[in-house]
Amino acid sequence: MSDVKKIKIAYLSGPVDAADVYGRWKAGRHTQLFGTSYLMQFFELCAELRADALVITTLPGKIARRQIDRVTIENRPPSVSKGLMYHLGMIGGMLALAPALFRFRPTVLVVTAHQNYWFALSFVKALGTEIIPSAHCVLWRPFATSPMHWRLLLWFDGLFLKLFVTRAMAISRVVAQQLKSLAGSAWLSVAIITPTYARGHFDQIATPDDDRRPFRILFNGRIEANKGVFDVVEVAAQLHCERPGEFVFEICGDGSDLHQLREEVRKRGLKDIVNVYGFCDKDALGRIFAISHVVIVPTRSEFEEGLAKSCVEAVLAHRPFVTSPVCPALLLLSAAGVEVTPDDIPGYRDAIVRLADDPDFYRGKVEACAPLQAQFYDTGRSYKEVLKGLLIDAGIVANCAGRASP
Repeated sequence: MSDVKKIKIAYLSGPVDAADVYGRWKAGRHTQLFGTSYLMQFFELCAELRADALVITTLPGKIARRQIDRVTIENRPPSVSKGLMYHLGMIGGMLALAPALFRFRPTVLVVTAHQNYWFALSFVKALGTEIIPSAHCVLWRPFATSPMHWRLLLWFDGLFLKLFVTRAMAISRVVAQQLKSLAGSAWLSVAIITPTYARGHFDQIATPDDDRRPFRILFNGRIEANKGVFDVVEVAAQLHCERPGEFVFEICGDGSDLHQLREEVRKRGLKDIVNVYGFCDKDALGRIFAISHVVIVPTRSEFEEGLAKSCVEAVLAHRPFVTSPVCPALLLLSAAGVEVTPDDIPGYRDAIVRLADDPDFYRGKVEACAPLQAQFYDTGRSYKEVLKGLLIDAGIVANCAGRASP
C-alpha cells in the first residue's frame, strides 16, 4: 500500500504514442519489440501505487491533451527551428510546461526527454516536487568533441543537478558516472536501470550453426547515419569484393535514412548480399536472428549512445556482437563482444572475418553469452523497480507498497 498522501507522478517522456502504449499495457499485450517498454513499466508502477499520472510526450505534430482513466497525456512537440533559435525554442518549450505542471502539482517529476535542457525545469522545485532525471543517453560523447554551445548547456544542467536533484536513474554505468561528474556533488545518488526481457522471446532462437554458410551479419537498430548503417554497407562492399558470396548482411529497423540506405545498396550493386527489411517486430526479428551468426553495432562517435540494446539482444540470442567503446554495453558484455576502434570500417571488416574464419574464437564468444543473460531477466533491476526504490528512498512511497489492479 502506498502512503496515505495522494501520489502524483509526472513523466516527461520521449516521442512515443502514450495512449497506444497505455492501451497495450492495460490489455496485457507486450510491445512489438523484444524488450519491455519503460513507459509500460511506468503505467504499471502508477497502478500499483494508485497514483495519478501526467505523461508529457514529445511527438512531432500538434499539441494535444487527453484523459484516460487516472492518466493525463499531453503531447508537446519539440522545436523545429535551426541554430540558436532551436535552443531557445527548446528552453521555451520546457518553460511552457509550467501551467500543466502547476495544475497537476506532481509529488515527483521523472524527466527523460530533452536532457540537454533539464535546467529549464528548475521552477518545478517551487512546488516541493522531487525531480528524478532518467538519463538514457550519454550527456557528452566520450569519443567526439563537444561544441561550445553543448558545453554551455552541460554547465547549466550540472548546476541544476547540484542544486535541485538528489536522485537520478541512468541506463548504464558510463551515463551514471557522467551524471555524478556533472553534478560535482557527493549527494547525488544514481541508480542504474537494466533493460529487462521475457525469457520466452529468446528461448525459441537456436544457438548459431557456425558451419553454415554464407556467414550472416545482422544490424538491428535505427536506420540513421550516426548509428553506422552506411558503414555496414561499406563493410559489405569490401567483403563482397574480396570474398564474393561468403557474407550476407541482414539490416532490420526503421529511421529517417531508410530510403537513402536502400538507394545506396541498389547503386552499389549489393542487393544480393545486403537485405534491407525495414521495421521488424519481435517475431520477424527472431527469425532473422535464427539464421544470423553475429550482430554488428557500429554506432559512430558523434552519437550519444547510452547503452546499445542491440548488444544486449545479441547476447540473449546467443550471438556474438561487434562494436566499439562508443556503446557502453561493451563494458558490461565484453566477453561476448569483439571490440573495434570507433568509426573504424576496416576494423569492423577484420572482426567479422576473424569470427567467420576462426571457429574456436567464434565458439568462445557464443559460449560467453549464457553467463551474461540472467541480469536481463531479473525484474528486480527493471525500470519500474529502480524507480520505485528511489521513491521509497525519498520517503514518497512506503517500503511495504502493495499491488493494485489496473
